[in-house]
Amino acid sequence: MKFQRRFFLLAIFALAIVFYLVIYSSSDFPFSNQSDSKATSQNSISKVPSILFDEKLWKKFVNNNGTVWNQDKFLSKFINSSMVIVVQVHQRIENLRALIDSMRKVRFIDESLIVFSHDYYDDSINNVIRTIDFTQVTQIFFPFSTQVWINTFPGTSYNDCKRDMTRKKAIEVDCINSKYPDTYGHYRESAITQTKHHWWWKANYVLDQLPITKNHPGIFVFIEEDHYILPDFIHSWKLMQDVKRSLNKQNERVDIFTFGNYDKISKVATNSNGIMYTEWFSSKHNMAFSIDRDLWTKLKLCSAVFCTYDDYNWDWTMQHIMQNCFDDPPFTLVPIIPRVMHIGTCGIHHKKSDCSIDGKIQNIKDMINSGLYFPKTFQLTRKMKTKKPKLKNNGGWSDPRDHQLCLQYELPLKDIISGSNPNFNSFNLLNLLNY
Repeated sequence: MKFQRRFFLLAIFALAIVFYLVIYSSSDFPFSNQSDSKATSQNSISKVPSILFDEKLWKKFVNNNGTVWNQDKFLSKFINSSMVIVVQVHQRIENLRALIDSMRKVRFIDESLIVFSHDYYDDSINNVIRTIDFTQVTQIFFPFSTQVWINTFPGTSYNDCKRDMTRKKAIEVDCINSKYPDTYGHYRESAITQTKHHWWWKANYVLDQLPITKNHPGIFVFIEEDHYILPDFIHSWKLMQDVKRSLNKQNERVDIFTFGNYDKISKVATNSNGIMYTEWFSSKHNMAFSIDRDLWTKLKLCSAVFCTYDDYNWDWTMQHIMQNCFDDPPFTLVPIIPRVMHIGTCGIHHKKSDCSIDGKIQNIKDMINSGLYFPKTFQLTRKMKTKKPKLKNNGGWSDPRDHQLCLQYELPLKDIISGSNPNFNSFNLLNLLNY
């Protein structure tokens, strides 16, 4: 039955990919640049701006990817079993400084490679990253950032429908995506869709295209700029591998290592070396989790589901995949005391007048000084399958332009911009590449 179900799912995914990459790449694709003529019609909601995208900035994005610093000092320590730490970065420079400061104190950090993935180009941020002298580091830049694509897709297009416009009104004014509101009747917002785009592009680029990592057989740990890493992070991972080997001998799978959690830390002194074995669930385990080659293969087989599921959150989309596309749910090991913590106070979901992180960092430093870290072993606590609520998608991801571009991230950039995606046909982007 599992084989039949898997074969059926793969057939559906293959058909979906053909639909988006072949049919939508034809001249009849509803969002081709030819459709931009709508903006000049009598019912248009906007005039064509003089500048659609920032050519100078785009050149910086695409021609500054992948230079590896500190190789002369640390390349010999980066072996097949080494960890790659992948950091998604936006604009929160103080959070980023705190993250890098925490990394500097991690034992064995010199054995790793850190990849910073950016959707915003800022010299101040770049300069902060260039201060890293304790391990190998590289930067990559998301080429479809809204910072670059100012008045056209993947940013907010001048002829997009407004978020809260009714479908009737959208059709009346003839905005470009009038036929594609989300589950809740809203139209796309580029500031919202960008995070999911960036996450999936980053995963594809780092695991399959970036020269220093595309053939790396070790694990990739995904974190964000507002995380803080504890000094025994890699030490704990080495111990977690021992627990995994023990479970494997009992024919039990460990698919993911999760280093952060959202549980309130209480009575930790009595369980400071505890580790849980449980099913991976997005809302509990999306902070600092690993992807290895086996898991990545499964995720790629479900790319059509990831790219078309109407939810702007990459993590809830992952949960949907794991519940509806995988043959079996993935299992994870999670330290009861997290080795990666969340320090961000402001972001896409949280807007505050005071975004200071000083108090959180001081609390973490007090915990570090408590003597609870660097255990000699982990004590396994089994927390097996738990009842999970039925997922409800959050919307925000219904536009076929988003679906098509997302599916194309498995391709080299040259292939995406050289004709296979009609949204970029008129920009002569190939001439802006230096490679």
